[in-house]
Formats: sequence, C-alpha cells, structure tokens
Amino acid sequence: MTDCMTMKITVFKTLVLSGVLAASSGGFSSNEVVLKQEEYERYQKAVAEIDAAREIMEANIAKIEEIIQNSKYLAGWHPGSSDESLSGETLKYRTLQQQILTLQSEIAQLQVHNDRLKDLHDEELYAYVVNSDILTSESPASARVRQFDKDLQDKEDKKAKMLLAGYGEKHPKMLEYDEDIERTREYLNESLNVMRDAMFNLFTTKKAELAKKEVEISTVKRNLIDETLEKQKLIEAYEEYKRSAEIYKQLELKYKVHKE
Repeated sequence: MTDCMTMKITVFKTLVLSGVLAASSGGFSSNEVVLKQEEYERYQKAVAEIDAAREIMEANIAKIEEIIQNSKYLAGWHPGSSDESLSGETLKYRTLQQQILTLQSEIAQLQVHNDRLKDLHDEELYAYVVNSDILTSESPASARVRQFDKDLQDKEDKKAKMLLAGYGEKHPKMLEYDEDIERTREYLNESLNVMRDAMFNLFTTKKAELAKKEVEISTVKRNLIDETLEKQKLIEAYEEYKRSAEIYKQLELKYKVHKE
C-alpha cells in the first residue's frame, strides 16, 4: 500500500473516531462524516481483500517452490517444458526400450544360428557360415575366419594356375602347395570352431545383458511414474498460482490500490 493511501485511511479513521461535526470551524457536515466513514470502511475492506489475495498468491508461490525443492526430477523444469527437460528419466526410458529391442533381435538371431551351428563340422560348418550373414560381424573371430578363407582361396587359385602352367600333381612345388593348403584349411576349420564357441558365449552374454536392462527399465519406469505424478502436482500448483495472481491483479485494478 502506498504512503499516500495509508495517510488517507488514517485521516478517515481519525475523523470517524473523533466525531467531527459540522459545527466545527471549517469541518465536515454530519453527512460528510458519514460519507467519510463509509469511504474509510470501503478502503479498509479493499485493503483486507487485497491482503488476503496476496497471502493466497504468496502461499501458492511457496507451494511451487516446495514441490520443486522436494522433487528428484523437477529441478529446472516448468509447465510447458518438453519431456527431455526433466531429470532424464523419460529419455533414459526410451533409450532402454530401444536397447532392449535391439538385444532381443540379436538374441533371436543368435539363437537361430546357434541351433544350426552346434551340429555342424568342417565342410558343413564352413558352408553354413559363408552362406549366412555371420561373417558380416565385426568380431575378432569372424575376422579370423574371413582372413583364413581368403588365404585358402588365394592358395587354391595359385595352385590352379600352376596346373595350367604345366606343373604336375607330383611336382615338389605342387606337393608343397598341397601341404600349405591343407594347413590353411585346418586353420580355417579351427577358426570356424572358435567362432562358433564365441557365438555361443555371445548368446549367453547378450541374455545376461538383456536381463540387466529389464531390471533397469523396471526401476526407471517406477521413477517415470513418480516423475509424472510430481509434474502433474506442479502443474496444478502453477494453475492455482495463476488464478490467485489474476484475482490479486483484478482487486488492485478495482480499488486502485497499488503496492510498492
């Protein structure tokens, strides 16, 4: 309330309490005293209404601050913010969802391959691997298989060229190549078995990782529910504040009382 308004109210109150009458030199008439009393009472009522409205508005502000202070999720957030501006639980939940879907797909694919690989050996194992998508993997085991397969193909191509050049099957160089080819084929078969074992191990690892992610997402889901409830509570408190602020503003305009 301004100093001017406070002085006016004090004057009105003094006039009423002192019972100033028209007979006083330069004073008010009895009607004027009544009018001044009524005016004072209106101002008094206005001040009381505005003070009450301000107290409600300030209480709503305090409520908003308390909700944010006691929340694990709403720091830096306000109504109208996007989900990602919260604590990160929403983004974390979406990330975990995608990771789980990816893991489930990888596990299903590994399951198909492993069911076939467990009963295959040497040539059958090689045939299945080279005709599947297994060798597209960037794993060290797949890289070794690709390398030995390439070495074997290169050596067999060179042997074919030597035969075309007139070298006989019993030629010492041909026999040497045969031994080298056989060693490379053994390395290839060994690398295929290693790769198969690696895929079995990867299957187990992926399943364990999936189980861990499912536990994580359960926790995050509970946090997300709490976060959503707290968000709703803050929105409701913010709406209450806006209503009380509007009432306070309208009262100030109605009675033309301005606070400093």
